[in-house]
Amino acid sequence: MLKGITDTKIISSIKIDQEVKSVPFLEHFKAVKDYRVRGMVLYPLDEILFVVLCGMVCGFDDIEDIVIWADANIEWLRKFLPYKNNIPPARRIIKVISFLNPKYFKLSFEKWIASIATKVNGVVAIDGKTLRGSKTHEDGSGAAHIVSAFSHDLGLVLGQEKVDKKSNEITAIPELLDRLALEGAVVTIDAMGCQKNIAKKIIEAGADYVLALKGNHSNLHKDAREIFASKQEEIKFDQIEEDSAGHGRIEKRISIATENIGHILDKHKEWKNLKTILKITSTRTNKKTLQTTEDTRYYISSLPANAKNLLDITRAHWSIETTLHWSLDVTFREDDSRIRTKNGAENMSIIRRSAFNILKSDDAKLPLKRRSTKALVDKGYREKVLCRLTRVNN
Repeated sequence: MLKGITDTKIISSIKIDQEVKSVPFLEHFKAVKDYRVRGMVLYPLDEILFVVLCGMVCGFDDIEDIVIWADANIEWLRKFLPYKNNIPPARRIIKVISFLNPKYFKLSFEKWIASIATKVNGVVAIDGKTLRGSKTHEDGSGAAHIVSAFSHDLGLVLGQEKVDKKSNEITAIPELLDRLALEGAVVTIDAMGCQKNIAKKIIEAGADYVLALKGNHSNLHKDAREIFASKQEEIKFDQIEEDSAGHGRIEKRISIATENIGHILDKHKEWKNLKTILKITSTRTNKKTLQTTEDTRYYISSLPANAKNLLDITRAHWSIETTLHWSLDVTFREDDSRIRTKNGAENMSIIRRSAFNILKSDDAKLPLKRRSTKALVDKGYREKVLCRLTRVNN
């Protein structure tokens, strides 16, 4: 899952008492470099990180609230770490996390996930999310934008990269792809990431791609539209229709794919392993008003023209929105966080995604929000999810 990282590249500064219970998260975050002067530290870095992680697992995002919870649960926390000087004040926690180098923090996160999921199969969706609470100006500008890689099959965040604004996703995605081992996976990205160099990186990683195609590649987009409008008998299409109902609406999806794109390949040779053009038309009807809307999307892919498989893949891509991004806002209240000093927003987003992974990997038959509530009120369950996450089925 993670490649190109060796322990010799990262300075270790966290020492965990081996007499207390081991937490996989902390073991991998030993690599985070503490910028503070040795011998003058009242609150060790591992104690700070563990308090924030536990608070987030229990549903808190505000550091003041986390400190109140930690003070009330200090004896439980001491089962894992000494906390000789008790719980640090909120302002100290915020300052320490804000000044940590996100490079080491991010790599430690990805190394931790690599130890959990040694191989990634199925769809890996890549998409960005703006941390609205981190804005530095009244017009909303200056907010951090986090690009995440999310495994649909595992339900885990695999890695992330921060950019200053959504338009910079084009530079962030290649950096993220370089760090992840994706052999055998199918990478899906919206139109912002439909770039020749990104397609090339995905193929070189041993993966396949399904990339949304819009007007940012006007010529290729035009050619894709024209091939489906063509009446040429020699062009073979694979087609499937699916109907579904829910959330007060009826939806019909028509997926059409073709590999007969020789003339397109002649004009667009730079697209590595481009094999299939896909068209998906969704028709949604409101059950109450009977109002109908229609949306047509085009995609390019390195996979064969199997209309059913490609439709399933494009639907799986949206799990990064409906599962990850939704949970970050509803369960972890990410958009409410006002931490914006230095690296605070980015580092907090890493801990938040760590808490998401810890809760999501548990096999409890509960929604994520209720797992968080259970962790808050049930010490045994909290301990279980924090200590047990070592390996998921691959």
